[in-house]
Amino acid sequence: PGHADDAMLRRLARCATARSTLERTYATASAKGASGGDVKAPLQQFGTSGRYATALYVAATKAGSLAAVESEVAQLTALVEKDLKFKQFLMDPSMAKSKKLAGVKEFCAGAKFTPITSNFVATMAEYGRLKELHKISLRFEEQCMASRNEVKCVITTAQALTPAQLTKVTESIKGHAPSGSTLKIEAVVDPRLIGGLTASIGEKFFDLSLMTTVKKYEAVIAAPL
Repeated sequence: PGHADDAMLRRLARCATARSTLERTYATASAKGASGGDVKAPLQQFGTSGRYATALYVAATKAGSLAAVESEVAQLTALVEKDLKFKQFLMDPSMAKSKKLAGVKEFCAGAKFTPITSNFVATMAEYGRLKELHKISLRFEEQCMASRNEVKCVITTAQALTPAQLTKVTESIKGHAPSGSTLKIEAVVDPRLIGGLTASIGEKFFDLSLMTTVKKYEAVIAAPL
C-alpha cells in the first residue's frame, strides 16, 4: 500500500504542471511554484488521509486552481452523501478496477472538473482509496481553511437556531479561536442532545448539552451506595 500511495502522489504531482515534475515529493508537502517559490501546505498532517489531502492542496495551489478544486471536492463529497447508488458505485470493493476507473473518469468529464480534481479522483479509484474520500476531503478542507486563516466551528443543537441565536452563540465562543482568525460556522441539528449545545472549534470541544447532563445524573444514580 505504501508504494501504491507514493505512485498516486507522483501522478498527482505530474498533473499540477504539464510536462514538468516536482522537485520535492508530496510526502514532504512542498513543491516549486510557477514563480520559483515554494508551495507549502499550511498544516502538517499525518496518516494516509493527511498525505493525500496535503498532496491535493499542493498540486491545486501549484496549478493556481485551489478555489476550483476546493469547490469540486465539496461537490463530489456532497453527492456521495446524497446519492446512495453513486456512493455504492464508488465504494464497491468487488467492482473491477477498470470499470470503476472508466466510470469515475466519465463522471469527472461530465462534471467538467479541473484536471487536478479529475486526476485525483481517478488515481483514488485506481489505488483503491475511494473509501477514504470523506476523510481526505475533511483534511483537505482543513488545509484550505488554514491557508485563509479560517477556523471551522461546528455548533450542534437539538433544534435549529434562529439567526439571532446563532449570532449570539458565535459571539460567545469566538474568543476561543486563534487570534486574528476568522470563524467559519457550521450549524448542525441533532435531536439526541435533547437541549443545550455542543461546539467544536479547531481541536477544542465544548459540551453543554442536556444529554450529557442527563447521562451524568444517570451514572450517579446507578453508582453503588
